[in-house]
Amino acid sequence: MGQPSRGMVVQGWVLLHPELLPLADDPQVVASLTPQVELVHPLNVSRSDVIANVLHQDPEGHPQRCCGFQFVMPNHVTSFQLSLRLGKRQVKLAKVRFEAICNVPNLSSSVLEGKSGWLFLGNDANHSMDQHRGAMQLTRRGLQAWRKYARGLQRFGRTTQAPVALLIAPAKESVLGQYHPMAAGGQSPVQQIAGVVPREILVHPVAAMKELGSDAFLVTDTHWSDQGARAAAVEFAKTLGLDSQDVVNLFANDRYRSEQIVGDLGCKLTPSRTSLTQRLDSYDLGDDIVYDNGLRSFGRIFVTRNPDALVDRTCLIFGSSSSYAMLKYASRLFGCVILVHTAGSLDPHLIAAVKPQFLVAQTNARFVVRVPLLTYSVRDHLKKKVSVLTEEEREVVIANRVCTDEAWLAKSALAPYDRILS
Repeated sequence: MGQPSRGMVVQGWVLLHPELLPLADDPQVVASLTPQVELVHPLNVSRSDVIANVLHQDPEGHPQRCCGFQFVMPNHVTSFQLSLRLGKRQVKLAKVRFEAICNVPNLSSSVLEGKSGWLFLGNDANHSMDQHRGAMQLTRRGLQAWRKYARGLQRFGRTTQAPVALLIAPAKESVLGQYHPMAAGGQSPVQQIAGVVPREILVHPVAAMKELGSDAFLVTDTHWSDQGARAAAVEFAKTLGLDSQDVVNLFANDRYRSEQIVGDLGCKLTPSRTSLTQRLDSYDLGDDIVYDNGLRSFGRIFVTRNPDALVDRTCLIFGSSSSYAMLKYASRLFGCVILVHTAGSLDPHLIAAVKPQFLVAQTNARFVVRVPLLTYSVRDHLKKKVSVLTEEEREVVIANRVCTDEAWLAKSALAPYDRILS
Protein backbone atom coordinates (compact mmCIF):
# COMPACT_ATOMS: atom_id res chain seq x y z
CA MET A 1 0.00 0.00 0.00
CA GLY A 2 1.23 3.48 -0.88
CA GLN A 3 0.13 6.81 0.53
CA PRO A 4 -0.54 9.68 -1.87
CA SER A 5 -2.02 12.95 -0.61
CA ARG A 6 -5.55 11.92 -1.48
CA GLY A 7 -5.63 8.53 0.25
CA MET A 8 -4.12 5.09 0.51
CA VAL A 9 -3.35 3.18 -2.67
CA VAL A 10 -4.43 -0.42 -2.17
CA GLN A 11 -2.96 -2.80 -4.70
CA GLY A 12 -2.28 -6.49 -5.06
CA TRP A 13 -2.97 -9.56 -7.15
CA VAL A 14 -5.07 -12.71 -7.01
CA LEU A 15 -4.34 -15.98 -8.81
CA LEU A 16 -7.16 -18.47 -9.27
CA HIS A 17 -6.97 -22.23 -9.14
CA PRO A 18 -7.41 -23.58 -12.68
CA GLU A 19 -10.72 -25.18 -11.64
CA LEU A 20 -12.14 -21.72 -10.89
CA LEU A 21 -11.22 -20.17 -14.21
CA PRO A 22 -14.54 -21.15 -15.88
CA LEU A 23 -16.31 -19.11 -13.15
CA ALA A 24 -14.09 -16.10 -13.65
CA ASP A 25 -15.67 -14.24 -16.55
CA ASP A 26 -15.63 -11.05 -14.50
CA PRO A 27 -13.63 -11.54 -11.28
CA GLN A 28 -13.89 -8.61 -8.88
CA VAL A 29 -12.15 -7.51 -5.73
CA VAL A 30 -14.62 -6.20 -3.15
CA ALA A 31 -13.73 -3.89 -0.27
CA SER A 32 -16.59 -4.05 2.26
CA LEU A 33 -16.69 -0.79 4.22
CA THR A 34 -19.98 -1.38 6.05
CA PRO A 35 -22.73 -3.99 5.74
CA GLN A 36 -24.51 -1.51 3.44
CA VAL A 37 -21.69 -0.22 1.23
CA GLU A 38 -18.85 -1.76 -0.75
CA LEU A 39 -16.24 -0.80 -3.31
CA VAL A 40 -16.05 -3.10 -6.32
CA HIS A 41 -13.00 -3.21 -8.57
CA PRO A 42 -12.18 -5.61 -11.42
CA LEU A 43 -9.03 -7.67 -11.70
CA ASN A 44 -7.81 -5.73 -14.71
CA VAL A 45 -4.24 -4.70 -13.93
CA SER A 46 -1.62 -6.56 -15.96
CA ARG A 47 0.84 -8.37 -13.67
CA SER A 48 3.27 -10.15 -15.96
CA ASP A 49 5.71 -10.21 -13.06
CA VAL A 50 3.35 -12.41 -11.04
CA ILE A 51 2.86 -14.89 -13.87
CA ALA A 52 6.62 -15.10 -14.45
CA ASN A 53 7.83 -15.15 -10.84
CA VAL A 54 5.00 -16.97 -9.06
CA LEU A 55 3.70 -19.40 -11.68
CA HIS A 56 7.01 -19.53 -13.58
CA GLN A 57 5.10 -19.37 -16.84
CA ASP A 58 5.26 -17.19 -19.92
CA PRO A 59 3.09 -14.09 -19.32
CA GLU A 60 2.45 -13.56 -23.03
CA GLY A 61 -1.16 -14.56 -23.71
CA HIS A 62 -1.57 -16.09 -20.23
CA PRO A 63 -5.27 -16.22 -19.14
CA GLN A 64 -4.44 -14.73 -15.73
CA ARG A 65 -1.99 -12.05 -16.74
CA CYS A 66 -4.52 -9.38 -15.69
CA CYS A 67 -4.71 -10.63 -12.12
CA GLY A 68 -3.93 -7.33 -10.40
CA PHE A 69 -6.05 -4.65 -8.79
CA GLN A 70 -5.41 -1.10 -7.64
CA PHE A 71 -7.66 1.50 -6.04
CA VAL A 72 -7.48 4.45 -3.68
CA MET A 73 -9.01 4.30 -0.22
CA PRO A 74 -9.74 7.74 1.31
CA ASN A 75 -7.65 8.73 4.30
CA HIS A 76 -10.48 8.50 6.84
CA VAL A 77 -10.98 4.73 6.32
CA THR A 78 -9.02 2.65 8.83
CA SER A 79 -10.11 -0.91 8.02
CA PHE A 80 -12.10 -2.95 5.54
CA GLN A 81 -12.72 -6.54 4.50
CA LEU A 82 -11.19 -7.51 1.17
CA SER A 83 -12.92 -10.31 -0.74
CA LEU A 84 -12.93 -11.93 -4.17
CA ARG A 85 -16.23 -12.14 -6.05
CA LEU A 86 -16.70 -14.80 -8.74
CA GLY A 87 -20.23 -14.58 -10.04
CA LYS A 88 -22.45 -15.27 -7.03
CA ARG A 89 -19.60 -16.66 -4.98
CA GLN A 90 -17.60 -14.44 -2.65
CA VAL A 91 -14.45 -15.51 -0.83
CA LYS A 92 -12.82 -13.49 1.94
CA LEU A 93 -9.19 -12.63 1.24
CA ALA A 94 -7.98 -10.46 4.11
CA LYS A 95 -8.96 -7.92 6.73
CA VAL A 96 -7.00 -4.77 5.93
CA ARG A 97 -6.14 -2.32 8.69
CA PHE A 98 -4.02 0.80 8.80
CA GLU A 99 -3.80 3.91 10.91
CA ALA A 100 -5.99 6.86 9.98
CA ILE A 101 -4.03 9.64 8.31
CA CYS A 102 -6.76 12.26 8.33
CA ASN A 103 -5.33 14.40 11.14
CA VAL A 104 -3.64 16.77 8.72
CA PRO A 105 -5.78 16.62 5.59
CA ASN A 106 -4.67 18.00 2.27
CA LEU A 107 -7.82 19.92 1.36
CA SER A 108 -6.84 20.40 -2.26
CA SER A 109 -6.80 16.62 -2.68
CA SER A 110 -10.60 16.61 -2.39
CA VAL A 111 -10.91 18.81 -5.48
CA LEU A 112 -10.73 17.57 -9.05
CA GLU A 113 -10.25 20.05 -11.86
CA GLY A 114 -12.15 19.21 -15.00
CA LYS A 115 -12.48 20.82 -18.38
CA SER A 116 -12.98 24.57 -18.78
CA GLY A 117 -12.10 25.17 -15.12
CA TRP A 118 -15.02 23.20 -13.66
CA LEU A 119 -14.29 21.83 -10.19
CA PHE A 120 -15.62 18.56 -8.76
CA LEU A 121 -15.36 16.63 -5.53
CA GLY A 122 -12.53 14.14 -5.47
CA ASN A 123 -11.47 12.18 -2.43
CA ASP A 124 -14.22 12.98 0.08
CA ALA A 125 -15.76 10.96 2.89
CA ASN A 126 -18.59 9.81 0.63
CA HIS A 127 -16.29 8.43 -2.09
CA SER A 128 -17.81 10.75 -4.70
CA MET A 129 -15.23 9.78 -7.31
CA ASP A 130 -15.89 6.06 -6.78
CA GLN A 131 -19.64 6.64 -6.98
CA HIS A 132 -19.19 8.46 -10.29
CA ARG A 133 -17.07 5.62 -11.70
CA GLY A 134 -19.53 2.96 -10.53
CA ALA A 135 -16.99 1.41 -8.15
CA MET A 136 -18.97 2.15 -4.98
CA GLN A 137 -22.15 0.14 -4.62
CA LEU A 138 -24.91 -0.38 -2.13
CA THR A 139 -25.11 -3.97 -0.95
CA ARG A 140 -28.35 -5.92 -0.76
CA ARG A 141 -28.63 -4.85 2.88
CA GLY A 142 -28.10 -1.24 1.85
CA LEU A 143 -30.87 -1.42 -0.73
CA GLN A 144 -33.17 -3.11 1.78
CA ALA A 145 -32.50 -0.25 4.19
CA TRP A 146 -33.44 2.28 1.51
CA ARG A 147 -36.61 0.36 0.72
CA LYS A 148 -37.51 0.42 4.42
CA TYR A 149 -36.77 4.13 4.62
CA ALA A 150 -39.02 4.91 1.63
CA ARG A 151 -41.86 2.92 3.16
CA GLY A 152 -41.38 4.79 6.43
CA LEU A 153 -41.56 8.14 4.63
CA GLN A 154 -44.80 7.07 2.97
CA ARG A 155 -46.14 5.88 6.32
CA PHE A 156 -45.49 9.29 7.90
CA GLY A 157 -47.32 10.85 4.97
CA ARG A 158 -50.37 8.65 5.51
CA THR A 159 -50.35 9.41 9.23
CA THR A 160 -50.48 13.16 8.61
CA GLN A 161 -52.45 12.86 5.35
CA ALA A 162 -49.64 14.68 3.58
CA PRO A 163 -48.24 14.03 0.10
CA VAL A 164 -44.55 13.11 0.38
CA ALA A 165 -41.47 13.42 -1.82
CA LEU A 166 -37.93 12.13 -1.55
CA LEU A 167 -35.77 14.69 -3.34
CA ILE A 168 -32.19 13.68 -4.11
CA ALA A 169 -30.04 16.56 -5.32
CA PRO A 170 -28.10 15.19 -8.30
CA ALA A 171 -24.33 14.99 -8.15
CA LYS A 172 -22.73 17.72 -10.22
CA GLU A 173 -20.91 15.14 -12.33
CA SER A 174 -24.15 13.33 -13.21
CA VAL A 175 -25.45 16.49 -14.87
CA LEU A 176 -22.19 17.94 -16.23
CA GLY A 177 -20.21 14.78 -16.86
CA GLN A 178 -18.74 16.29 -20.01
CA TYR A 179 -16.56 18.50 -17.81
CA HIS A 180 -15.48 15.79 -15.37
CA PRO A 181 -11.90 14.48 -15.75
CA MET A 182 -13.05 10.86 -15.40
CA ALA A 183 -15.64 8.94 -17.35
CA ALA A 184 -18.73 7.64 -15.59
CA GLY A 185 -18.91 3.89 -15.29
CA GLY A 186 -21.30 1.25 -14.07
CA GLN A 187 -24.31 1.89 -11.89
CA SER A 188 -24.05 4.56 -9.21
CA PRO A 189 -25.67 4.15 -5.76
CA VAL A 190 -28.35 6.73 -6.56
CA GLN A 191 -29.24 4.77 -9.70
CA GLN A 192 -29.50 1.64 -7.56
CA ILE A 193 -31.89 3.46 -5.24
CA ALA A 194 -34.15 4.32 -8.17
CA GLY A 195 -34.87 0.61 -8.43
CA VAL A 196 -36.18 0.25 -4.86
CA VAL A 197 -37.81 3.61 -4.04
CA PRO A 198 -41.38 4.02 -5.41
CA ARG A 199 -41.38 6.22 -8.50
CA GLU A 200 -44.33 8.24 -7.26
CA ILE A 201 -42.26 9.78 -4.44
CA LEU A 202 -38.72 9.85 -5.88
CA VAL A 203 -37.43 13.12 -7.34
CA HIS A 204 -33.95 12.97 -8.86
CA PRO A 205 -34.10 15.83 -11.39
CA VAL A 206 -31.10 15.01 -13.56
CA ALA A 207 -33.01 15.44 -16.82
CA ALA A 208 -34.51 18.79 -15.76
CA MET A 209 -31.12 20.08 -14.74
CA LYS A 210 -29.41 18.85 -17.91
CA GLU A 211 -31.82 21.08 -19.82
CA LEU A 212 -30.20 24.02 -18.02
CA GLY A 213 -26.74 22.88 -19.07
CA SER A 214 -23.89 24.71 -17.37
CA ASP A 215 -26.39 27.04 -15.65
CA ALA A 216 -27.48 24.20 -13.37
CA PHE A 217 -24.44 24.22 -11.08
CA LEU A 218 -21.79 26.52 -9.68
CA VAL A 219 -18.38 26.14 -11.34
CA THR A 220 -16.41 26.31 -8.07
CA ASP A 221 -18.97 24.72 -5.75
CA THR A 222 -20.63 21.34 -5.27
CA HIS A 223 -24.15 22.79 -5.07
CA TRP A 224 -26.70 23.58 -7.70
CA SER A 225 -27.14 27.19 -8.79
CA ASP A 226 -30.25 29.23 -8.07
CA GLN A 227 -31.55 28.17 -11.47
CA GLY A 228 -30.78 24.55 -10.66
CA ALA A 229 -32.62 24.91 -7.36
CA ARG A 230 -35.61 26.30 -9.26
CA ALA A 231 -35.68 23.25 -11.53
CA ALA A 232 -35.60 20.97 -8.48
CA ALA A 233 -38.39 22.93 -6.78
CA VAL A 234 -40.58 22.62 -9.85
CA GLU A 235 -40.05 18.87 -9.96
CA PHE A 236 -40.75 18.15 -6.29
CA ALA A 237 -43.80 20.48 -6.37
CA LYS A 238 -45.25 18.36 -9.18
CA THR A 239 -44.57 15.20 -7.19
CA LEU A 240 -46.45 16.72 -4.25
CA GLY A 241 -49.46 17.25 -6.49
CA LEU A 242 -49.27 21.00 -7.21
CA ASP A 243 -50.44 22.09 -10.64
CA SER A 244 -47.44 22.02 -12.96
CA GLN A 245 -48.41 25.04 -15.01
CA ASP A 246 -49.17 27.12 -11.93
CA VAL A 247 -45.74 26.30 -10.54
CA VAL A 248 -43.93 27.15 -13.78
CA ASN A 249 -45.88 30.40 -14.13
CA LEU A 250 -44.98 31.38 -10.56
CA PHE A 251 -41.29 31.60 -11.46
CA ALA A 252 -41.66 32.65 -15.10
CA ASN A 253 -40.77 36.30 -14.52
CA ASP A 254 -37.83 35.73 -12.18
CA ARG A 255 -34.79 37.86 -12.92
CA TYR A 256 -31.16 37.00 -12.16
CA ARG A 257 -27.95 38.99 -11.76
CA SER A 258 -24.33 37.99 -12.20
CA GLU A 259 -22.29 37.46 -9.05
CA GLN A 260 -18.73 36.30 -8.42
CA ILE A 261 -18.46 33.55 -5.79
CA VAL A 262 -15.70 31.39 -4.33
CA GLY A 263 -17.63 28.23 -3.44
CA ASP A 264 -16.92 25.21 -1.25
CA LEU A 265 -14.49 23.81 -3.82
CA GLY A 266 -12.83 27.03 -4.88
CA CYS A 267 -11.93 27.86 -1.29
CA LYS A 268 -9.92 24.64 -0.98
CA LEU A 269 -7.46 25.68 -3.65
CA THR A 270 -4.43 27.91 -3.16
CA PRO A 271 -4.96 30.57 -4.28
CA SER A 272 -8.72 30.30 -3.96
CA ARG A 273 -10.72 30.11 -7.17
CA THR A 274 -13.81 32.16 -8.01
CA SER A 275 -16.49 31.79 -10.66
CA LEU A 276 -19.43 33.72 -12.04
CA THR A 277 -22.97 32.60 -11.32
CA GLN A 278 -26.51 33.92 -11.70
CA ARG A 279 -28.28 34.83 -8.44
CA LEU A 280 -32.03 35.32 -8.12
CA ASP A 281 -32.52 39.09 -8.00
CA SER A 282 -36.27 39.67 -8.29
CA TYR A 283 -37.21 38.01 -4.99
CA ASP A 284 -35.77 38.53 -1.53
CA LEU A 285 -36.08 35.49 0.72
CA GLY A 286 -35.29 37.69 3.71
CA ASP A 287 -38.75 39.27 3.49
CA ASP A 288 -40.34 35.90 4.34
CA ILE A 289 -37.95 34.61 7.02
CA VAL A 290 -39.65 34.42 10.41
CA TYR A 291 -37.26 32.13 12.25
CA ASP A 292 -33.70 30.83 12.09
CA ASN A 293 -32.24 29.15 15.17
CA GLY A 294 -28.76 30.42 14.28
CA LEU A 295 -27.02 27.06 14.07
CA ARG A 296 -25.16 25.95 10.99
CA SER A 297 -25.45 22.60 9.25
CA PHE A 298 -27.14 19.75 11.15
CA GLY A 299 -29.74 20.94 13.64
CA ARG A 300 -30.51 24.21 11.92
CA ILE A 301 -34.22 25.07 11.83
CA PHE A 302 -35.34 27.68 9.32
CA VAL A 303 -38.91 28.94 8.80
CA THR A 304 -40.51 31.12 6.15
CA ARG A 305 -44.07 32.44 6.00
CA ASN A 306 -45.58 33.97 2.89
CA PRO A 307 -49.28 34.97 2.72
CA ASP A 308 -48.98 35.33 -1.05
CA ALA A 309 -47.71 31.80 -1.66
CA LEU A 310 -49.28 29.55 -4.26
CA VAL A 311 -50.90 27.34 -1.59
CA ASP A 312 -51.63 28.34 2.00
CA ARG A 313 -50.24 25.16 3.50
CA THR A 314 -47.25 24.07 5.59
CA CYS A 315 -44.41 22.12 3.99
CA LEU A 316 -41.95 20.41 6.33
CA ILE A 317 -38.58 19.69 4.72
CA PHE A 318 -35.96 17.46 6.32
CA GLY A 319 -33.16 18.67 4.09
CA SER A 320 -29.48 19.24 3.52
CA SER A 321 -27.39 22.20 2.40
CA SER A 322 -28.95 22.02 -1.08
CA SER A 323 -32.32 22.96 0.40
CA TYR A 324 -31.24 26.49 1.30
CA ALA A 325 -31.06 27.74 -2.29
CA MET A 326 -34.33 25.94 -2.97
CA LEU A 327 -36.05 27.97 -0.22
CA LYS A 328 -36.10 30.93 -2.62
CA TYR A 329 -38.71 28.98 -4.55
CA ALA A 330 -40.35 26.77 -1.91
CA SER A 331 -41.22 29.87 0.13
CA ARG A 332 -43.33 31.08 -2.79
CA LEU A 333 -44.99 27.72 -3.24
CA PHE A 334 -46.11 27.16 0.36
CA GLY A 335 -47.52 29.58 2.92
CA CYS A 336 -45.17 28.16 5.55
CA VAL A 337 -41.95 26.24 4.99
CA ILE A 338 -40.10 24.62 7.88
CA LEU A 339 -36.63 23.44 6.90
CA VAL A 340 -34.78 21.20 9.35
CA HIS A 341 -31.21 20.28 8.43
CA THR A 342 -30.99 16.49 8.86
CA ALA A 343 -29.95 15.33 5.34
CA GLY A 344 -33.18 13.39 4.94
CA SER A 345 -33.41 11.77 8.37
CA LEU A 346 -36.96 11.99 9.72
CA ASP A 347 -38.03 12.99 13.23
CA PRO A 348 -41.40 11.35 14.01
CA HIS A 349 -42.01 13.58 17.05
CA LEU A 350 -41.46 16.76 15.05
CA ILE A 351 -43.69 15.49 12.24
CA ALA A 352 -46.45 14.74 14.75
CA ALA A 353 -46.05 18.16 16.37
CA VAL A 354 -46.02 20.19 13.14
CA LYS A 355 -48.67 18.14 11.30
CA PRO A 356 -47.52 19.38 7.87
CA GLN A 357 -49.74 19.30 4.79
CA PHE A 358 -46.67 18.42 2.68
CA LEU A 359 -43.64 16.37 3.74
CA VAL A 360 -40.31 16.38 1.89
CA ALA A 361 -37.09 14.50 2.62
CA GLN A 362 -34.11 15.96 0.80
CA THR A 363 -30.57 14.63 0.63
CA ASN A 364 -27.68 14.84 -1.81
CA ALA A 365 -26.71 12.07 -4.20
CA ARG A 366 -23.27 11.66 -2.67
CA PHE A 367 -24.85 11.11 0.78
CA VAL A 368 -26.99 8.12 -0.24
CA VAL A 369 -24.28 5.64 0.78
CA ARG A 370 -25.53 6.43 4.31
CA VAL A 371 -29.22 5.65 4.62
CA PRO A 372 -31.17 8.40 6.44
CA LEU A 373 -32.88 7.52 9.72
CA LEU A 374 -36.58 7.09 10.36
CA THR A 375 -36.19 7.68 14.10
CA TYR A 376 -33.98 10.77 14.16
CA SER A 377 -34.35 13.10 17.15
CA VAL A 378 -33.76 16.75 16.36
CA ARG A 379 -34.17 17.54 20.05
CA ASP A 380 -31.42 15.11 21.09
CA HIS A 381 -29.12 16.41 18.37
CA LEU A 382 -29.66 20.00 19.46
CA LYS A 383 -28.96 19.17 23.09
CA LYS A 384 -25.75 17.40 22.16
CA LYS A 385 -24.63 20.15 19.79
CA VAL A 386 -25.35 22.94 22.25
CA SER A 387 -23.61 21.10 25.10
CA VAL A 388 -20.23 21.27 23.34
CA LEU A 389 -20.42 24.88 22.14
CA THR A 390 -17.78 27.20 23.48
CA GLU A 391 -18.86 30.58 24.84
CA GLU A 392 -17.65 32.21 21.65
CA GLU A 393 -19.59 29.74 19.50
CA ARG A 394 -22.70 30.22 21.62
CA GLU A 395 -22.48 33.98 21.12
CA VAL A 396 -22.27 33.45 17.36
CA VAL A 397 -25.41 31.27 17.42
CA ILE A 398 -27.27 33.91 19.43
CA ALA A 399 -26.12 36.62 17.03
CA ASN A 400 -27.27 34.55 14.03
CA ARG A 401 -30.67 33.72 15.52
CA VAL A 402 -33.64 35.37 13.81
CA CYS A 403 -37.20 35.58 15.06
CA THR A 404 -39.55 38.22 13.72
CA ASP A 405 -42.52 37.09 15.82
CA GLU A 406 -41.71 35.80 19.29
CA ALA A 407 -45.41 35.42 20.14
CA TRP A 408 -45.92 33.12 17.16
CA LEU A 409 -42.83 31.09 18.06
CA ALA A 410 -43.96 30.67 21.68
CA LYS A 411 -47.20 29.05 20.50
CA SER A 412 -45.66 27.00 17.71
CA ALA A 413 -44.48 23.38 17.70
CA LEU A 414 -40.92 24.71 17.42
CA ALA A 415 -40.90 26.44 20.82
CA PRO A 416 -39.40 23.46 22.73
CA TYR A 417 -36.59 23.23 20.18
CA ASP A 418 -35.83 26.93 20.44
CA ARG A 419 -35.66 26.79 24.24
CA ILE A 420 -32.80 24.28 24.01
CA LEU A 421 -30.63 27.05 22.58
CA SER A 422 -31.43 29.59 25.29
